[in-house]
Amino acid sequence: GVGANDTASTDSQAMPANGMSRPGDEPVAESLRDGQILKITDLANSGEVEQAKLALTKASDPQVKKFAAMMVKDHTKAKQQGMQLGKTAKVEQEDSAAAADLQTQGEQTLATLKSVEPTQFDGAYMMAQVTQHQAVLDMLNNTLIPSATNPKLKSELEATRTTVQQHLGHAQQIQQTLAKAH
Repeated sequence: GVGANDTASTDSQAMPANGMSRPGDEPVAESLRDGQILKITDLANSGEVEQAKLALTKASDPQVKKFAAMMVKDHTKAKQQGMQLGKTAKVEQEDSAAAADLQTQGEQTLATLKSVEPTQFDGAYMMAQVTQHQAVLDMLNNTLIPSATNPKLKSELEATRTTVQQHLGHAQQIQQTLAKAH
């Protein structure tokens, strides 16, 4: 059989650099079990909360602080909803290559944000927010939502997609405002 590792290395090259893809030419995304999906969303939420808590102590721009506070609130709530869903649906969190990648990326981003100069922090945090929310949005659309079999999980993921799109739009706005200010 084909191991999970055989596909993991090609995923990053699969998308053209400009992020555009024509229907039909993208590879079939790996299918994930519900438990693996729960673990991925849990890690995404934890990573967001950790970075936002750091931003609350390091950010200087008021709109960046406000965004970070919203991230703590929204992603803490999402994390709790995921835990609750796992309990009611009797789905245990499961590891996957995608979860491991997400965890590594989250840790690297947090380390970078901790080491960045205070004057550069706001821009670095907002750039990370745009990048991560775009990545999660892509993952929701391409892998998580199509893979989910539990109807409650699927509808939860669809609600999450709306929130992630709002966060992404908000983060892009702040990023533009910061760019104009400097």
